This record gives sequence, structure tokens and C-alpha cells, in this order.
Amino acid sequence: MSWRVYPATGDDEAFTGLEAAIVLIAFVVVAAVFSYMVLGAGFNAAAQDVKSVHDGIGMSSTFLNLNGDMYAGVNSLFSPVRADSIFIPVSINPTGDPVDFTKVNVICMTRDHYDELIPCDPIMNENPAVNHWGIKSVRNGNGNNFLEPGEIFVLNLKLLNSLRVYEDFTVEIQPSECSVMTLRKEIPPGLESKSFVIL
Repeated sequence: MSWRVYPATGDDEAFTGLEAAIVLIAFVVVAAVFSYMVLGAGFNAAAQDVKSVHDGIGMSSTFLNLNGDMYAGVNSLFSPVRADSIFIPVSINPTGDPVDFTKVNVICMTRDHYDELIPCDPIMNENPAVNHWGIKSVRNGNGNNFLEPGEIFVLNLKLLNSLRVYEDFTVEIQPSECSVMTLRKEIPPGLESKSFVIL
């Protein structure tokens, strides 16, 4: 008995082409979904970068300035005489955004102490309690807690640890909206009870 080999018919070839078309369509769909995911992630990253840039520009355009002389005050009777209050006049640059002083942290540091002062409540306070700070006075202000261009806030820091003559200290004023203001000073000689001295 002899066997015959028949060539493939047109139906088999059409079925093979259909399979190839299905695989190709599936590949295109998977590639499109993957491309959409990659592009979406790229757009999100770009949006976050733009937001970071805008936030950085806002912070760099607003910063605190020392607007006048700092003073050390002697309110209590110490022996020897020590400074227990620091007065700091601050303002912002003319193009800066208002700074909310209810969200400001104030720190006073010496070689031996690190004191984070507590804000007064309300923040406008001429005579803070020990280890507190407040806004003693406002020049050109409009009565709110925001330091705006053209205004000057005079801060009164009532220190927990009083400062000796010739003692170095650092005050950091840390707003939430802009960079930290760092002031380094030394208590000069000539302190007298119930008096003030320029730093």
C-alpha cells in the first residue's frame, strides 16, 4: 500500500495567518498599555518637579532681615549681672510673601544650653514669661500676626538660661514658609540691672 503526501491547503495557511494577527494585536495592546503607564509616571514626576521648583522659588524670595539693632535686656537682679531678654527687630524683603509668626520657632543656643522658646498665646505680648517669646511691638503694622513687606516686628525673647558678659550665643528664627534666620552675638560688658545694651 502506498501513502500520498498532500500539500497544505489554503484553510491551514489562513488559520496560521489569523494566529499571527492575534499575537500581533495582543503585542500592540500590551505595548500601548505599558507606554501609557510610562508616560503617566513621567508626567507625574514632571508635575512634582515643577511644584518643587515653585516652592523653592517662593522660599528663596522670602527671607527675614535684621532691621535695626539687637538689644540685650537685664530685668532681674543677678549677681553678677546677666542678660535675660533679647530684643530682635525683623522684617522681610519687599518682594517676599507674608510670614505667619504663629508658625515660627525660636531657638537660643550657647555652648552649654539649647533652649527652644515657647510662643506666647496670643503672640502679641510685650512681657513674655520665662522661656517664652512674643512680638513686643509692631511698626507700620495692620494688627494681624503676618509680617508683611514694610512692617517690622520687634521680638522679645525671655531666656530660660540668662547670658553672662562675653558669652557667645546664637538665635535661630525658623518660619515655616522661608529659610531659617541665624543670628550670632556676644554679650558685651557694661551690663547693669534694669537696663539695655546694644549687641
